[in-house]
Amino acid sequence: MEEQIHQREDIIDKYDSVLVNLNIIATIDTNDKLFIREGELCRQVYSKTRAITRWWNNYNREDSKVFITELYKNIYEIIISLTSIMIKTNVSKHKRNKIKKKQKKRQKALITACKNSKKGLLHLMMTYSKDKDFNEFINNTLNIIDEMY
Repeated sequence: MEEQIHQREDIIDKYDSVLVNLNIIATIDTNDKLFIREGELCRQVYSKTRAITRWWNNYNREDSKVFITELYKNIYEIIISLTSIMIKTNVSKHKRNKIKKKQKKRQKALITACKNSKKGLLHLMMTYSKDKDFNEFINNTLNIIDEMY
């Protein structure tokens, strides 16, 4: 039972992290770039010194691609994990229904955040318009999002 509680807490932590990162992606404007700091996705707006800052800190789009790929994979894992925990939980019917409603709400929030992130991904695509591979990556990610709903 204690293991299930820890597993649920881990899933909720992962859920919260994914939601934060999706919301960051949703705020991307054209000419913004991304970088990863302490496991979090960060948005970097245009500035005259941005190129030097990115070089100095070793920020690059390849790391962002890996992070974004893992982020969207985590969405499927979270939805599956939330459902499986609910099934394994041995509680009253009333409490089970309450858990189901919460999980449906979380699933809906994830899907909504994914939909909202599409705009930011399109802006990122415009930022890297000359990078054919990156644009293909963004198109594939957009297709993954479209398949979610």
